Amino acid sequence: MRLIYPPGMEWDIMVQRPHHLLRLAAAAGWKVTWWETGPYRPPREAAPGLRVVRSWPDAAAAGPFDVLYLTDPTQLIHLRPPAPPLLVYDRCDLRGAHEIPLLVRADLVLATTPGLAAQASRYSRRVVLLPNAADPDHFKPSHRAHRGDPPCIGYVGILAPHVDYSLLCDLIGARPTWRWLFAGQEKGGVSLPATAEVTRLGHVDYANLPGVLAEIDVGVVPFKDSPLTRAVDPIKVYEYLAAGKQVVATRLPHLAGQDWPIRLARTTDEWLVELDAAAAEASDFAAGREWAERNTWQRRAREFQKGIECLSA
Repeated sequence: MRLIYPPGMEWDIMVQRPHHLLRLAAAAGWKVTWWETGPYRPPREAAPGLRVVRSWPDAAAAGPFDVLYLTDPTQLIHLRPPAPPLLVYDRCDLRGAHEIPLLVRADLVLATTPGLAAQASRYSRRVVLLPNAADPDHFKPSHRAHRGDPPCIGYVGILAPHVDYSLLCDLIGARPTWRWLFAGQEKGGVSLPATAEVTRLGHVDYANLPGVLAEIDVGVVPFKDSPLTRAVDPIKVYEYLAAGKQVVATRLPHLAGQDWPIRLARTTDEWLVELDAAAAEASDFAAGREWAERNTWQRRAREFQKGIECLSA
């Protein structure tokens, strides 16, 4: 299979779902072209079988392609003829009404949550539920695993408007002696207390995330309850569990519907009860690690490849 991923995200900025799926597809023998925007540089092999390019001529040189893989409808503006015979749309969140033509057109729609899959089924003839996954080898707990008194609560991910800063301020105020560690890009107004106990690291490379998670006792997903957050399958939960961390998250439908060993809360009082319980447990959370071992990117990549290969059979 020869697959092309048009400009949508850069290979080196953040490691996200397409990075995992396409790197493993390439490792399985597919020829993957990751086309990104930016100042020109020569094509490079980012992983065995996966080439990163920054121009259409360099991308076209790897064709003709069998599969066009998209994670955002806006990627279609980069499409050049001839179009690959198979179009795969990986639906990871809500994109608005402008994604409907893509849902209708796609030969295969992947969806990270049952809600996204059900919506896609109204328009697409072939929808496959393919949740996110964990990388247990990358996040294997180190001997430096933190066991703090006071405990350290950590959030790894983008700090953006979907984060419930009001909740976080209440939690930090209620546990003022605890440590609070935030790692991730900051978008929009980030409203967190400016105290010595609150640390904001900004963006952290994927290679360094295990070291960050080694410093925390509990990983949190403090999302607002909104249509956007009700649709997503947060990769950070998988990463926390793979690192052997206790997890507390906002009680959202998809999170509550999973079989994973995490704690859920709605109100500030519920959050405090769950945080106290999670912080009292051992940092090396064996049940979380075991769950992550059953839900790996290797397993998801095999399902991804099988679904596409069935289309071409």
